[in-house]
Order: sequence, then structure tokens, then C-alpha cells
Amino acid sequence: MVWSPPKAPSKLEETVDIAEWPRNRKGQVIRVGLRPYNGYALLDVRNWWVGNDRAMHPGKGISLPVRSLPQLADAIQKAQERAKALGLLGSEGAE
Repeated sequence: MVWSPPKAPSKLEETVDIAEWPRNRKGQVIRVGLRPYNGYALLDVRNWWVGNDRAMHPGKGISLPVRSLPQLADAIQKAQERAKALGLLGSEGAE
């Protein structure tokens, strides 16, 4: 049996969109948000696409417990610094 920490009720009751930016010319976007799931608060980073009904639909992505956010933020900062050092990003961080 796998150990899991005791479940504390999440204070998050509905999805909170944090950021969104275009992924490509097809209308797909990357959306970052916080969302509740089975009593847990999750960080959700997901590709959204436009369906034939012209509505946005969630696609592939990743959901992590919000408690992982500090480690993820640290890893992303390190990846950004390394990408800049390798000349993959400009000084402002966007290519």
C-alpha cells in the first residue's frame, strides 16, 4: 500500500485562470490556472484548442498539487537561465 498524506480540505472552490498565451496560429493557447479536484487544489498547465463548435476545449497538459509550485517555479527559473546562457532566449526571456 502506498502512503499518502492526510487530505486537508482545499480552500479552492472554483477554477482560477492565472495566465494564457498563444501557442500557434491555429488558435491554440497555453493556459495556466489553479483548479479544484476531489478536494485538492491543483496547478494546471494545459493546451486548449478550438473545436468545430468554436468553443475552447482542454487538451494535453499537466496537473500538479499546488504544494509543488515552489519546486516547479525554481526549476522553471533555472531552465530559463540555462536557455539564456545557451543563447536560446533573448535577454527579455521571450524568443
